[in-house]
Amino acid sequence: MHRFARLAFLLIVSAGAASGAAALGPDARVERLSGQQLAIRWSDAKAVDVYTADRPDTPLKAATLVSAADADGEHVLAADPSARRYVLLHDKRSGEVRRLAERLVPLEAGSNFRDLGGYPAAGGKHVRWGMVYRSAGQPMLNDRDLALIKSLSLANLVDLRSMEERRLAPTRIAGVPYNAIGYPFMSITSPASRVPGAAYRNFPELMAPHLTLIFNKMLGEGTPLAFNCSAGQDRTGFVAA
Repeated sequence: MHRFARLAFLLIVSAGAASGAAALGPDARVERLSGQQLAIRWSDAKAVDVYTADRPDTPLKAATLVSAADADGEHVLAADPSARRYVLLHDKRSGEVRRLAERLVPLEAGSNFRDLGGYPAAGGKHVRWGMVYRSAGQPMLNDRDLALIKSLSLANLVDLRSMEERRLAPTRIAGVPYNAIGYPFMSITSPASRVPGAAYRNFPELMAPHLTLIFNKMLGEGTPLAFNCSAGQDRTGFVAA
């Protein structure tokens, strides 16, 4: 439990958080309209300043102002699809600074590569953006995808897949410390696991070594970190939860 408490402190208590009365509303978000445009939306009834940055931890004074005293709750931003942009909404009245990003990393030949930042936590805080990513497998990533992933400055990649899956479809992400724990594919495809829900009931035991690995990386200097299975749904979804 000691490790769980420290992890909660890292991801929630010390998360990049709003201060004050959360005037920007819980639904502030960034959504992709097209390959070249992002829509920033919020619910503050008063005007806010909209800034952009290349890093999730950029101080407000170092960010780029793109819309001052914006009062309509939406700003459309031109966006290079090969680069990841972060948004800072500043409410001068409350002093609140809300950091946002597009949740889905827009890969051309990859899927389910998502940032786990922005989820609400206790005390009006939010999980930091750009720290933990979940993903499907990466055997088909193209050069543009690899350049975009490189810009995330990953410190670790944790592969949740079985030994057979990793041999058949190795990741194309290079230059990032790769972590995996071997287990046979039959562990998740046995006859018992085909009963609805049975595979999920096995995940706490099957994924326990992977969870320990991920927690230890996060408690040290191992972030930003990404973890994946084949589809980025079942095992990845369990670990994300």
